[in-house]
Amino acid sequence: MIKTALLQGWTFMRWLRVAIVIVMLIQTYISHDGFYAVIAIFFLFQVFSNQGFCGNSSCSIPVNKTKSDSQN
Repeated sequence: MIKTALLQGWTFMRWLRVAIVIVMLIQTYISHDGFYAVIAIFFLFQVFSNQGFCGNSSCSIPVNKTKSDSQN
C-alpha cells in the first residue's frame, strides 16, 4: 500500500509540488530558518503520500440537481 502510494499517480501537479518543496528547502538552507524547514518537510510528506488537506473529499462542491434531473 505504501509502495503504491509512492510510485503511482505522479501527475504534473504532483511533480510541480515536488519542485516547489525543493525550492523551499533550498531557501530554508540558505536562510538558516528552521521553522520554514519544518513546513517544507510537511509539504514534502504530503507530496510523497499524495495527500492534501481535503483527503476525504469533504471540500468538494455539491452537485445541484435541476428539475429535469429530479423528474427522471
